[in-house]
Amino acid sequence: TLTGLPDERKRSDFLASVGGQIFRHTTLQATYQYNTELRKTERYAIDLRYQPAAGKTLSARYRYGRNELFFNTQTRDTLRQLDIAAQWPVARNWYVVARENYSLRDKRSLEHLLGVEYHADCWAIRAVGQRYVSGVNQSSNGVFLQLELNELGGLGSNPLETLRLAI
Repeated sequence: TLTGLPDERKRSDFLASVGGQIFRHTTLQATYQYNTELRKTERYAIDLRYQPAAGKTLSARYRYGRNELFFNTQTRDTLRQLDIAAQWPVARNWYVVARENYSLRDKRSLEHLLGVEYHADCWAIRAVGQRYVSGVNQSSNGVFLQLELNELGGLGSNPLETLRLAI
């Protein structure tokens, strides 16, 4: 287990996932986990994504989960989050990416992300700013800049993984 304590359960959880294309450019995916020992829902997520073309994506996700750190106690902390993200062209060769991750339980934002990319034929430049919760009453900021020369590599912090996770 994540807590480091031995897992003494005799039955495994029930897991289910279903997803597919519900409209021409829209997909829906749902996942569910049920604890058969406690007879309680552990977590579930519902994802909705609209992608009419490459570089154009709007997505929304709702997540519910019971915190693993309290696995062996009767009082568990719950996670209820709404995650909204977008990547969209705003002008020729210019793209914007944004993300908002909001805790419905805490009634506060957990992460803001905003970035811009200019993509030419043989190079690209990206800048991404991020503000996220890093403690109970503490936030941190990050700024990523990258110049990428096609087929040669890049220079600077790589924001692509942050962008992929966001969108």
